[in-house]
Amino acid sequence: MKKVLLVLYITSLVCCFLTGCNKTNNSETTTKETASEESSTANSNISQNTDDTDTANISYTDDDMFTERDRRTDYSEKDSILIELNGNTATSTSNSVLISDSTITITEEATYIITGTLDNGMIIIDAEDTAKLQLVFDNVSITNHTCAPLYILEADKVFITLAKDTTNSLTNGGTFTSLDENNIDGVIFSKQDLTFNGSGNLTINSPAGHGIVCKDDLVFTGGTYIINSASHGLDANDSVRITDETSLTITAGKAGIHCENADDTSLGFIYISNGIFTIDSDADSIHSDASITVNGGDFEITSGDDGFHADDALTITNGNINITEAYEGLEALNIDISGGNINIHSSDDGLNAAGGVDASGTNTSGDNDFVTNPEINGGPHGGMGGPHGGMNTPPGEMGGMSSNSNGSIKISGGTLYINASGDGIDANGTLEITGGTTTITGPTHGDTATLDYDVSGTITGGTFIGTGASNMAQTFSESAQGVIAVDFGNQSAGTTITLNDKNGNTIISYTPVLDYSVVILSSPDIVSGEPYTIIVGNNSWDFEAY
Repeated sequence: MKKVLLVLYITSLVCCFLTGCNKTNNSETTTKETASEESSTANSNISQNTDDTDTANISYTDDDMFTERDRRTDYSEKDSILIELNGNTATSTSNSVLISDSTITITEEATYIITGTLDNGMIIIDAEDTAKLQLVFDNVSITNHTCAPLYILEADKVFITLAKDTTNSLTNGGTFTSLDENNIDGVIFSKQDLTFNGSGNLTINSPAGHGIVCKDDLVFTGGTYIINSASHGLDANDSVRITDETSLTITAGKAGIHCENADDTSLGFIYISNGIFTIDSDADSIHSDASITVNGGDFEITSGDDGFHADDALTITNGNINITEAYEGLEALNIDISGGNINIHSSDDGLNAAGGVDASGTNTSGDNDFVTNPEINGGPHGGMGGPHGGMNTPPGEMGGMSSNSNGSIKISGGTLYINASGDGIDANGTLEITGGTTTITGPTHGDTATLDYDVSGTITGGTFIGTGASNMAQTFSESAQGVIAVDFGNQSAGTTITLNDKNGNTIISYTPVLDYSVVILSSPDIVSGEPYTIIVGNNSWDFEAY
């Protein structure tokens, strides 16, 4: 492992420069701070992984995740079975609907239209294990004081369709009492595959448990949902899959969306390709013990822990993600961002690749990262001013420490803004930036750093702007474009940083919203050997880029 550290030297105006580059292109960079009838599942299209093989390279698509039936919302009223809820009981003319007081049991494959109010009762699905049932909610309201209003015990798959322009609600009274050997702990509790679709509304209130529990695959392809739960909002074993015109507003005492499978490493994943999400949780807002894939959607996240957490891989290719409050914004063993608009405010790390030993905050005897004290040492690159203790030393040729960390962070596209009270990017392993625009604003206090990696930190493309503390600062260990790392001493929030080329053209201009000492800049427009001027507030310095 190579750990590159900044050694801070303080004078009345401390200013140090480090640069490094090998190749450039002619792209123009301007950056602003404001940085969005089939089988029961589609699993047959997925390459299964049942051993300990790294799943970070598995790529999912909508065709893999959703069947035509998942999206089908049409039904024929004359060919459907009507169930009318009437306060303490219900009525139906079908022999496949068994009614005992306020308990309705459905036993055969068909389409069922359910309407009305059930004050203290439940619907149970107990059909053949090959049966596919469609439940159409048409202004349904069910309350169960002591159990789940909807219990799916046996079937192949159940489709819940929210009829257009309808308002539906399911509520538990605050207690869950088991009916059999299953630990029923959700307002909707399903032992089988479960799909939600349609264009109506469904509100779920669970003051003592989960909102929706599915022991197999949980799918959403449409509908508007408001879920209030003391525990997880959505809780599934095999997968959670969300797309199309789905809107989820979740307020949860634990995770907003949670998926975990302890028996099969190919399962327990979350896949999202579209939808609107507003999640407020005391734990991770979206949590998988396997992988999370985000290919689209609009997210508003407030979390007591991580915004997104995957034990293995977190892949983001598209979407608008706004994490307004979290302990850590995005956390996974392997984080791969290739697109999307991501805005993170975190009380600790913005991105965290959590693998192996986190060596952040550990000093080394390696050479300095940042050119020191140009006023005393003859200006930039003079005397001690050379990077790493010697002039023109490439960033990769520096001392460091060893680590067995195996986490990774890869950024190849998208727009990423991080406002972090901890490390901006913390890679317990490797960091690789090849594209996109990444902006980090960090604090000036504590053992925090704009960049923190254990093994290597490389940049070969894209724009990077970072500010933060100098105590434990690192810059990139390798680069294929210009890199500038500067310690200006304490600067106030709102002090603009401007980088101009020799012709006076602005390459980068940025105004941090937090106090800062260190500035790290990289762009394809920063060319090795060319002179540049950096302006901070009312002060400016000229130097030659490495």
